[in-house]
Amino acid sequence: MSTIGRNDPCYCGSGKKYKKCHWEADRREESQQRESQVDFNVLEGVSDIHELSELLKNMSQTATGADKKKLEELIAKIKPLTDFTNH
Repeated sequence: MSTIGRNDPCYCGSGKKYKKCHWEADRREESQQRESQVDFNVLEGVSDIHELSELLKNMSQTATGADKKKLEELIAKIKPLTDFTNH
């Protein structure tokens, strides 16, 4: 998307000015994208569930905010699998 000014017509075609239509939602989305500091791509090379569990725990120790919550949710979801494979 090219740069759009606040007073330009909104890109959605509503006929409203951008600042009265999608401006706030777009700013919020950009802010959320900037806040994420965890590189979840490191999970692609994980070979087993125990390695994944340890990696997530290590990542959650340094994460903050929404990233920390997301990591804790992932840890909780895989806990039954790690418990099962330990028996």
